[in-house]
Amino acid sequence: MHTYSLYDLNEYIRRVLALNLGDALWVTGEIAQIGLSRGHYYMDLVQKSPDGDELVAQSQGVLWQAQYRQLRRQMGLTLDELLTEGISVRLKVKVDFHERFGLKLFIEDIDPTYTFGLLHQQRQEVIRKLQSAGLFEKNASLALPPVIQRIAVFTSATAAGYQDFLAHLRSNPYGYAISTTLFQVAVQGAQVEADIVAALHRLSLRSHDFDVAVVIRGGGARTDLAAFDQYALNVAAAHCPLPMLTGIGHETDATILDLIAARSLKTPTAVADFIIQHNLQFEQNLLIAGQMIQRQAQMYLRDADRRLVLISQQAKLGARHQVTLQHRLLDYIAQTLPAQARRRLQDAGLQLDQMERLRQSLSAETALRRGFTITTREGRAVCAAELRPGDRLLTRFADGETNSTVDE
Repeated sequence: MHTYSLYDLNEYIRRVLALNLGDALWVTGEIAQIGLSRGHYYMDLVQKSPDGDELVAQSQGVLWQAQYRQLRRQMGLTLDELLTEGISVRLKVKVDFHERFGLKLFIEDIDPTYTFGLLHQQRQEVIRKLQSAGLFEKNASLALPPVIQRIAVFTSATAAGYQDFLAHLRSNPYGYAISTTLFQVAVQGAQVEADIVAALHRLSLRSHDFDVAVVIRGGGARTDLAAFDQYALNVAAAHCPLPMLTGIGHETDATILDLIAARSLKTPTAVADFIIQHNLQFEQNLLIAGQMIQRQAQMYLRDADRRLVLISQQAKLGARHQVTLQHRLLDYIAQTLPAQARRRLQDAGLQLDQMERLRQSLSAETALRRGFTITTREGRAVCAAELRPGDRLLTRFADGETNSTVDE
């Protein structure tokens, strides 16, 4: 059996490919990794299994600087949106095989409609799955607290707009004290979904420390925003125990996370404005309630004053009426008392006369005049049973008295 050198084998492969794949062709794949060196873009292109768990193909692609400039003139900023890790692309490539450097795919053109169409299809499928699972309105159904003072912020410390968000909160003209805690996450690239899902899990363990969760970033391309359309990320957001506010920094398109969240604002500073205005509304409601309470208290006091005046007037009238009645009673007593006193004295005089006549009719002198006598012994009246022989007695008559001695 003939033995080939490695160079001979690779040269043979190059000639076979050159003969069979001489023209450029369109291929689809996902940009797994991309780097820029001296104006040239080097990327790893991969294809995953249908379940997305396994790589089934991988090749290296190159976009030379000259070709990049030509495509940039044709596509504008859309080209930069497509050159993003984790994005599925349709590329027109020239297959090249070098004896030393191996297989390379030299990129000649990119089809943006494929990428954006695929993103749209994936987006619609995620929305359908969320709606079927009953998660689409779950976070939006959470009521915002009356005052927002403790905020869990999901973003990168270096994200554009994060410092603006903080400065806007701290410089609010009403002096509201608002604290923020940063949950460091990627806001672009392939790590967005994993980072935010993990951070939301950490938040769920201490949700009582916060009033709301806020996801912000400072804008970006449509392909960057596609990271916020991922299914697992939005499932975790729907289950977030706190109302979520988003300010991902886009003016036209809304991500699925924007649709899931309780409130969606355009920019990080718009989120800060919303929080300040929300707190201001609570303060104004308090002031209005205070004014209503003051008015009600004043009305109550006025009613109480009127009742007191009425009671005072009624008391005065009642007192005068009672005084008048008492005066009349005293006048009546003063008028009737002398006559009643005279009648009482007359009645008492008559009673005394009657008693005097009775006394006189029962007196000893009256009995003596009637013929009775009174016999006494040593000055005390006695009866016959008490007498003993030898007792000396004094007997009184109406016209005199006599002494006697008891013989038997």
